[in-house]
Amino acid sequence: MLSLHRRVRPLRLVVLIATAAVTASACGVAADSTAGTVGDRDVSIADVDALARDEVFVGLPGQELPESRLPGDLARTVLAFELERAALHDELSRWGLSVTDDERDAAAASLAAEEGAGWEQLAQRSRELLADYFAAQQLLAAHFAQLDPDDDTLRRFYDASPGLWSQTCAAVVALEPADVDLAAASLDDGIELELLPEQVEGVELVASADEQCIDDAQVLPQLREAFADASVGEVSDPLVIDAGMPSAFFFRVDERRVVSFDDARAQLEDIVGSLAQQGPMPWVRLMLVDAEIDPRFGSGVVQNPDGSILIDPPAAPPVPVTMPDPAEFEEFEEFEEFQADDPTSG
Repeated sequence: MLSLHRRVRPLRLVVLIATAAVTASACGVAADSTAGTVGDRDVSIADVDALARDEVFVGLPGQELPESRLPGDLARTVLAFELERAALHDELSRWGLSVTDDERDAAAASLAAEEGAGWEQLAQRSRELLADYFAAQQLLAAHFAQLDPDDDTLRRFYDASPGLWSQTCAAVVALEPADVDLAAASLDDGIELELLPEQVEGVELVASADEQCIDDAQVLPQLREAFADASVGEVSDPLVIDAGMPSAFFFRVDERRVVSFDDARAQLEDIVGSLAQQGPMPWVRLMLVDAEIDPRFGSGVVQNPDGSILIDPPAAPPVPVTMPDPAEFEEFEEFEEFQADDPTSG
């Protein structure tokens, strides 16, 4: 049965292709009170703050958290939880469902029985948000478990995930930003993009149109936008992306395609069958591709091998690279020659 998790590709840098990536843009994110948005659901900065300051929730009892600013990693971990909660409700609303107060109360009672004293040690708002998360998860799991893979159901899943069916067939190489000039010179000399790794050390071919086209949902927003703007058949200018680790890319788009509903039917049937067995979270996390994050909180969402999600740190501003004046090189070479001739130099 086809898993919702992406097949692992032999990539040097996971920043190229991720199981899920989100647009790290302020567009669509509401003012200073919103940390992120999933569909029509906003994630409140106040709730992220409240959860991150709950020592029991974050598993840091006895450790004092600063009042002025939350630790970044801690805030991003809590934001990931809140994004999932928002995505659960967004998916429920797509099916005309919503969580009732009785369902939240039942989830709270179940969690209290399971967690014992730890549940009562949580802050009141933390208990409310946890109960809401698990009530939504249980309701969506029950709904997915009884779905029939008929045309209407399959079409709903198809229409909800355009990034899975929109594909780019491209050759992509990844390299360190420091090697961009050397790689560009080789390309200018007529070296084929796919052969660049044989010419420049440290360059790796991470995608090939001859092997497999790339689902748009798998690609970081910056690269997806560059693919969309590129002319077919032309090698791109270098693209530098900083998603926690600065990386440079050259690529050539050979073809763009969209998998039709009929061609996607077998995969859609597998998805529906998988959700009935695995529960809703693989699908919900995949839907985070459409989320928007306040760039002050993070630069994107990626999925760990175990299926959990994490928020990448905010993108660092590009560091300008200033090449020295050739005259400075000449002065330095003269100084080196003087040092070599000076018996008193170290």
